[in-house]
Amino acid sequence: MATVFKNLLSNDIATTRTLLNEAIPITGTIVSGTYSDLNIKNYAHGMFQSVYDYPYLSSSANHIFDITYGYTSNYSSSANAQNAKKLNIYNQMAQVLVGYDVTGSIRKFDRDGDFATTGSNAKLEAQLESSTAMETSRQQEITQNSKIAFS
Repeated sequence: MATVFKNLLSNDIATTRTLLNEAIPITGTIVSGTYSDLNIKNYAHGMFQSVYDYPYLSSSANHIFDITYGYTSNYSSSANAQNAKKLNIYNQMAQVLVGYDVTGSIRKFDRDGDFATTGSNAKLEAQLESSTAMETSRQQEITQNSKIAFS
């Protein structure tokens, strides 16, 4: 065991910083579906998906980004296991991106950006309703597949 200790002085300590820059070529394969969604990893918790440049089980796959979405309480789905979190995501993004109305309530996203009218929102609301139903169906399928896989 050491019995002699050296006191460290300020000139004995060096601080270095290394910046690592890596270029990952993003090809059309992520968007075009060349890998049949094998480069998109779906998680059973349903909070987000991870996107990779190659099939995620491949040793050469690089994690590119995670993606998620939120929805308003008008389209809330209690079937989604992460319903409260999806509502929070929507509210957080709406607070930052569209702000508050005169009553202090969080504004809903408006398709044309003109908060004076709501007529143009009907199409957007129908799309949101449709995608919420599709997401609920996808979450149920993932849950069912997870139960089968672990049975």
